[in-house]
Amino acid sequence: MMPGVFNETSLLLLFVGSFISCCLQLVHVPLTAAGRNRRLALIGLFYELGVANHLFLAADYMIGVLSNTGTFAADTILASQWGHFLWGNVITVTYGIAFCIYLKHPVMIPEITFMALCTPPALRLLGPSWTIVAILDVAYFLFRTTAAICVDAIRRTEKLSKLSVIEAVNVIPVGILATEHRSASALMNNTMRDTLGILNLPTDLGDLSDMWERLDRVAEPLRAIANLQGIPLLSGEGNEKLLIRLPNDTYKLFTREILENGERHMTLALDVTDLALANRNLWRANLDLKDATEAIREQMSLVGLVAEGEAHLKMRARVHDVVGQRLSIIHRYLEEQRIDNTSVAELKELIATVMNDLRGDAGDASTALAAVVSAFALVGVEIEVTGELPTNPRVAATLVDVIRETATNACKHGHAHTVEIQLGRKEASHGAHYVTLVAHDDGDGMAKNADITSGTGITGMRRAVESLGGFLEIASKSPFVINIGIPER
Repeated sequence: MMPGVFNETSLLLLFVGSFISCCLQLVHVPLTAAGRNRRLALIGLFYELGVANHLFLAADYMIGVLSNTGTFAADTILASQWGHFLWGNVITVTYGIAFCIYLKHPVMIPEITFMALCTPPALRLLGPSWTIVAILDVAYFLFRTTAAICVDAIRRTEKLSKLSVIEAVNVIPVGILATEHRSASALMNNTMRDTLGILNLPTDLGDLSDMWERLDRVAEPLRAIANLQGIPLLSGEGNEKLLIRLPNDTYKLFTREILENGERHMTLALDVTDLALANRNLWRANLDLKDATEAIREQMSLVGLVAEGEAHLKMRARVHDVVGQRLSIIHRYLEEQRIDNTSVAELKELIATVMNDLRGDAGDASTALAAVVSAFALVGVEIEVTGELPTNPRVAATLVDVIRETATNACKHGHAHTVEIQLGRKEASHGAHYVTLVAHDDGDGMAKNADITSGTGITGMRRAVESLGGFLEIASKSPFVINIGIPER
């Protein structure tokens, strides 16, 4: 056991604490100086060096006591060589007081107090009680230097320093390479170094003045594809943009800017993987769209042919209806041998209106129906219409065509003198409303086994009705009865 309150283990712990504090303080000094303005950095540098000197003296004295197994008493310290060095604390304390007042920073008072208690006058005054001050001094400065290092680390991440720019350039996701003409490279960040390494290109800061030509050779295969796809941004503008696909299936766009009359080149490497893939998908979509457009054109040509065929069928049906009506009337005239001047004039008027009826220029449906009724009245066939035509022009025109064809069949095949037409409106079971037409005549009718689809226009009437979503059914052949229903719209 050593003299005083400390044994060898206690002295060793004090030495370790002082040594760690001294090392942390030496790290803290340059960090503090780098984070302040120039004036405060110079003032603070001297003070922090004084604190470091205080901690160094403490650690040095502890190791001296351990090696010589001497006493730790205050009078022993003052009589040794360390007593002279302790006057350095007086300078640090005086400087620290002035610095504390200047900064208006009272948090410095405890450390100044501890250093003041480690001066020769304070040691003489404290006597044996100085051992307690030594323990508190080591504990406080261990805490103080540790906290200072933590604060420095936080400030370093929040504030810019001379090293911050270099660090930012190194961690930026854009590759940067600065080269001078026919000389060593000036700057290359980590992203550019990694990219060039993947491409098996030089990554040292030697002569990289021909780096652009090397990149151009690597980009040649993909440039042709980009030009084919019509992507000007990725295929390059002149020789200052290159698109390169890396082996890890990423895309880099290299751009070069020439500075200072061509003496320096700045090359950037941007990750455009998402953009390149989007453009590739867009190009494929354009190809699919082009194929779809060609297919639509082919389908439209087929639709045109179908529409032309439907127009022919519609014209054939109209010719059948109109001409059939006129021929039936003329046939009745001839059967009755009506060849007087009045009858001939009536026939001329009927024949003259054939082209108008074929063109559909007879006016609205009601006018066309009245013309049909008047035409058949000339040959003694009375068409009795009950009810009203629907307001839908297309449905009404279709019903007029059906009435014309029905009257023609009744006159031509059934030798009828009266045709009754009943127009109405009916509600179906599912709530829909139908326009209905029931036609029957007083003619001879047809045999049960007779073919009613040949030469009667039934096929054309059914096609016209079904085109509107309706139906046509033959309720009876003798007498001849037709039922029609068309959805009301």
